Amino acid sequence: MPANYRETVIDGYNLIHKLWTVKADEPMDTMRERLEAMRTRYRQKSRRHVTVVYDGGRSPRPHSSWGGIDVTYSGTFKAADRWIIDHARSLEPHPGMMLVITSV
Repeated sequence: MPANYRETVIDGYNLIHKLWTVKADEPMDTMRERLEAMRTRYRQKSRRHVTVVYDGGRSPRPHSSWGGIDVTYSGTFKAADRWIIDHARSLEPHPGMMLVITSV
């Protein structure tokens, strides 16, 4: 993994579903809290800015931000994938490298 990237962007729900089996009766808040614990440890080790993007939400503005970690919802009409692409393009003309964590 390159050491000179400027930030890590995580597609939250994709990563949750890749890491864990989500039971129908398990609140998604619980899964987001598990991911929060992981991303906090990752942030401490990597010392890079981390943005976690979740699909949905009422508006595409940060839900919370602290200590180099932002949690954002993509908005009602935009998927997290599209938010990540738009974010990368917004960094031009000097985007630097960005590490994107998602799943296929």
